[in-house]
Amino acid sequence: METLIGFAVGFFVGTQYGRDGIAKLKESWDAVSTNPEVHQLIRTGASMAGSAVRQVMSGGAGAMIGEVTDMITRKASEMTGTNVRPAA
Repeated sequence: METLIGFAVGFFVGTQYGRDGIAKLKESWDAVSTNPEVHQLIRTGASMAGSAVRQVMSGGAGAMIGEVTDMITRKASEMTGTNVRPAA
C-alpha cells in the first residue's frame, strides 16, 4: 500500500513540478522524518491512543476524554512554552 501511495505522490509531483519538485519533496520528507520533535510527537500520539483504547475497553470513556484533554493541554503547554488552557 505504501508503495502505491509513494508512486501516486511521486507521479503527481513529477508531472506538476518536474525533477526539482521531487528533489524538494524528498528534502522536506527527510527533514521531517529525521526531526526528533516529530518522533516525540508520534510516540506521544501512540501512547495516548493506547491509553484511549484501554480506557474505552474498561468502560470509562467519559473519564478517558477528560484525561486525554488534560494530556493534550499539558503537551501543548510544554511544546509552546506557554500556559495553554482548554476552551471553556
